[in-house]
Amino acid sequence: MDCAALVGLDLGHVTDAAVTIKSATVTTAGAPAPYCDVRGSIAPADTLVIRLPVNGWTQRYVQTGCGGECGSANIGYTEASTCAPIADGTIASATTDMGHQGQNDGSWAAYDPQAQIDFAYRSEHVTAQAAKAVIARFHGHSPAYSYFDGCSDGGREALMEAQRYPATSTASPPARPPTTWSSRTPSTTRGTS
Repeated sequence: MDCAALVGLDLGHVTDAAVTIKSATVTTAGAPAPYCDVRGSIAPADTLVIRLPVNGWTQRYVQTGCGGECGSANIGYTEASTCAPIADGTIASATTDMGHQGQNDGSWAAYDPQAQIDFAYRSEHVTAQAAKAVIARFHGHSPAYSYFDGCSDGGREALMEAQRYPATSTASPPARPPTTWSSRTPSTTRGTS
């Protein structure tokens, strides 16, 4: 399938909400080899970013997590940056903003149960489902190997995916999961009056 043909791809059956592919263009920005840069969203508010190698795909997929309270959808290979398929641009990858942009103070979650669910576990799972479906359409088959790269909150994301969805999990053991998250959560998700 041609990269540009991914725009408007019907992915309604893939996850629990509508998936919209808004753009898909071949680029080399931030990578050693050309890739199809796919941008979209998963309802209600998750940003979806996918990179699909144009040539030499290794049948591997890595999903990247983000630190802190996230709020941005930027693929960043932390611990895996020196792995050969990442270093040579032959791995498919994806990430999400976990349902909100910016605001790393938790205010986005105040009085918004859906935002809390997206951040807690849903965003990573629906991103994996959508990304694997796009990969299958673009490359003709699903990834043979799936990984998760993330530290701190990205590590928490990997653990949450593996615990909640063990049969379909993309998660591999995180390099450095957070150890004090529960002590932070009440103060960052409680609204102010």
